This record gives sequence, structure tokens and C-alpha cells, in this order.
Amino acid sequence: MLRRGPRTRYSRRDLSASTTDAVAHGSMVGFGETYIPAFALAIGAGEVLSGLITTLPMLAGGLMQLASPALAHHFRSRRTWVVVTALGQGLSFVPLAIGAWQGLLPAWLLFAFVSLYWGMGLASGPTWNTWIDSLVPARLRAGYFARRTRLNQVSLVAGIVLGGFALNRASGSNLILPTFAAIFTVAALSRFISVIALGSQREPKPPIKTECPAPYRQTWAELRRLPARRLFLFLFLVQASVMISGPFYNAFMLVRVGMSYGEYLMVLATAYIAKIVALSFLTGYARRLGTARIFSFGALGIIPLPLLWLVSSNFWFLIGVQIISGALWAMYELGMFLVLFDEVPQRKRTEMLTLFNVGNVTATAIGSLLGVVIMKGLAPPEYAYSLIFIFSSLGRGLAWTLFRFVPTSSLATRPTPDRLMREDHANPSPLPRRIEPRHDSVHTLVDSVH
Repeated sequence: MLRRGPRTRYSRRDLSASTTDAVAHGSMVGFGETYIPAFALAIGAGEVLSGLITTLPMLAGGLMQLASPALAHHFRSRRTWVVVTALGQGLSFVPLAIGAWQGLLPAWLLFAFVSLYWGMGLASGPTWNTWIDSLVPARLRAGYFARRTRLNQVSLVAGIVLGGFALNRASGSNLILPTFAAIFTVAALSRFISVIALGSQREPKPPIKTECPAPYRQTWAELRRLPARRLFLFLFLVQASVMISGPFYNAFMLVRVGMSYGEYLMVLATAYIAKIVALSFLTGYARRLGTARIFSFGALGIIPLPLLWLVSSNFWFLIGVQIISGALWAMYELGMFLVLFDEVPQRKRTEMLTLFNVGNVTATAIGSLLGVVIMKGLAPPEYAYSLIFIFSSLGRGLAWTLFRFVPTSSLATRPTPDRLMREDHANPSPLPRRIEPRHDSVHTLVDSVH
């Protein structure tokens, strides 16, 4: 009993610091990442460029992260690597804020700094997953990550609302670019708070000196032997399908529908609020129905979502669509998290999640480029938007049709992850950091856990 007290105190301190990190990270995404496409439009970029400003830099960032396992090994500390990359991500907002304040930022520089943002964020993800596994007690993991995710989403929504309110007040005046500079500054400061919180957490199990990341050829060979390899293919197909229309959602609402920044922020925030509410109930349903059913139902439900944008541009209709969208994406993402992390071996988690992230961002780039082909090859633009929404739905439907007939393993008969943790504390399975599929009905790319 005497020896449990210090471990409990330190564990609580680590969990508190990790929660602070999640809240600060959500604020960074809400103020910063959310409004990068709108910023591209404000400085004179076209609708296509504003759509690609997140997807192509994400691909560049995904390729940059291939070096992250070796670099993390070089640092001899997962915490140090995560702190360094988080600091780099925060610093990437500084030139964006300066460019917004001066009213001038060339497109190639905008792409370069956004690529740095994604590269630093993606490079820290797999390493953070391995590190957090040693900080969160197995018996607390399911409940803790559920609460952490909700707080992250609440902070994200607050950033969206406050940033959108500020932009709406400045809309139509010469203060719009200085307002972007202000919200990017808040995003940078939020990430710096996150860096402090990350640095205050312990590293109970630092990498062993002789521990060296396996070559990617070997990791790829092992990944191909996993029963879940077809699940990965399904996730990539869904991601590519989502990104056919997802990057152009911002331009569609701001330019084609003609929303004000105030209406825009309300539409964005509604989906996140719906997701937060849905997550509060889904944990219990996942226990009773099983994560595979939650995942499958969510995957089926997101198929027709892009088509709903073609039904009406009425503001309140779009709000209703966002409520449905947020709930369905919450089901899909929660089920994906629990199923995927149940399938990835813990000993190879860092390398395999790195490969998964690279595949995910590659699918993102392919989908967005398909959207560009449709946008640039058809006229008038109204028909182009209709087609990218239709093709996005068809792609999701094709992926779901293939997946439902392809079992990955014994997922349907497995106990839910929280039961597994109660039965076997020595083999925990945490939630992921940065593998969320990208929302077509929610503006841009968002972290759901960290």
C-alpha cells in the first residue's frame, strides 16, 4: 500500500497534464488548422487552391514522418521527440501570422509552412501512441480517453466559434487579414501550452538503447500478414472517397452558397457539438453491441452524406444535416479507433502506424486530386460540385460493399476493448492519436484525440 501512493499521484499528474495537452491542442486546431482554407481564399487563392491547401501539404507531411521512428530513436526519448515536433508545429503558425498581418504570402510559402505543420504533427503521432501507453493505467484507459476526447472536441468547437465570430466581425473591412493574424497567433500560443504540458509528463519506459526501428520493408511484410490488412484497404478507400469532396467544402459554403463567416462557423460547430453528444452515448452502445457493429453502421451511414448538400442550401436544413453528420462520423471514428488498435500489435505499433499514416495521407492526396480533375474539367462550376459530391458517395458505397463481405479477423466475436482490459491488464490497447478519417461535412482536418 505504501508503494502505490506515489505511483497514483504521479499517474494523476500525468493524466492531468495529458488532458491539458488535449485541450490546448484542440484550441490550436479550432483557431488555426480550421481556418487555413478560408485564409487561402482571403489572400486571393482560388477555390481549387483553397481545397488543396490542406491535402497536398498533408501528403508532404506524411512523407516527412517516415523518418520519425529513426529520429525518435536518435533522441533516445519518446517524450523529447514529441515535444520537439509539437514545438515545430506551433512555430509553423508564426510565419502564417506574419504573412496575414503584412497582407502578403506567396502560394509556395503558404504550402511550405502548412506542410511543416502537418509534417511535425504527423511525425509525433506514432511515437506519442507508444509513449501514452505507458502513462495511462489499463483499468482507466477506456474512460479516460473518452473524457479526454470530449474535452479536446469542446476546446476545438470553442476555437471555431471564437475564431469565426472574430472573422465575421471583420468581414468586409480591411481588418480581415489582421484578424487572421490574431487567430493564428492564438493557435501558436495554444500549441506552446501543449508543449509545456507534454514536457511535464514522465517517460516511465524510455526506449532501450539497443532498440532500433525495424526497416519499413520488414514492417510492411508483417503488416501484409495481419488479418486486418483488408480493413486497412477499406479505410484507405473511404479516406480517398471522402477527400474527393471534403477539401472543397469550404469553398462551396463560402463562395457558392454565399455564407457569412457567422453562418459558416455555426454550421461547422454544429457537427462537432453533435459528435461530442454522440460520443457521450456511444461508449455504452459499444459495450452492448460490439465495436464492429458500431463501426459498420457508421461506415454505412456516412455514404449518402455528401448528397445531402445538393438537396437544399437553406441554412437550417444544413444545420440538420450537420447534426446527423456529426453523430454518424462519431460512430464511424469510435468504431474505427477501437477495432484498428485491437488489430495492431503493440510491439510494432510505432512503425505500423507510421506506415498507416503514410497510406492515409496518400489516399487523401489521391482523393483530392480526383476532385481537382472534376472541378477543372467541367463547366459551369455548379455541376462540378454536384459531381464531386456524387462521386464521393459512390466511392464510400463501393468501399462498404467490398468490406462487408470481407472479414478481417474474429472482430465480430471479440469482447469489447474495455472488457479485454479488465480481463488482461498486461495487454492494453489505447486509442490513437492521429488516424481520424477526414470529415467531408466538417471543413478540414481535425484531430479527435490529440
